[in-house]
Amino acid sequence: SDNKKYQSQEEIKLSPLVQAKLSQPELTLTSDEKINFISECIDAGSTNSENLLRDPSSLVMVMGNTGAGKSTFINYVSGCKMIEIDNGFRKEIHVDTSSGKPPVVSIGHDGKSATFLPHIYKLPDTNLILVDNPGFLDNRGSEVNIANAVNVVSLMSKARSVSFLLCIEY
Repeated sequence: SDNKKYQSQEEIKLSPLVQAKLSQPELTLTSDEKINFISECIDAGSTNSENLLRDPSSLVMVMGNTGAGKSTFINYVSGCKMIEIDNGFRKEIHVDTSSGKPPVVSIGHDGKSATFLPHIYKLPDTNLILVDNPGFLDNRGSEVNIANAVNVVSLMSKARSVSFLLCIEY
């Protein structure tokens, strides 16, 4: 598969500090820790997008607020079968794992930001790459928002062309 050449964010090793801040947004960092956190996140973003240096492609940047449906959209367009689940509080869209096609990107359903690095997914039989981006208004702190902005712009700068698809939750 063409997507095997793109490293997923789960394959990039992050320090305990970065892992702690991403999983515990309320964690307070010292000034030095903030600088180290941002630097490491930007380095991880550079590693995440370096394949585009060898193979510039046409990117479709899927963007929107946290929880707007960016990851759900990418799974749907990639051919995943989707199901609606009523959790008693609200209805959620999930990938039907019994359909045989696993999700291509993970979907968050708890209101917490889930996407950290832009996740690259090449649409089969096309020259298009969908990019699942971190949500606007990421709720893990200003350090994460700074790193997200740098990583998204860095990824776009490596592309042959860039289009945007904005997901809006209403």
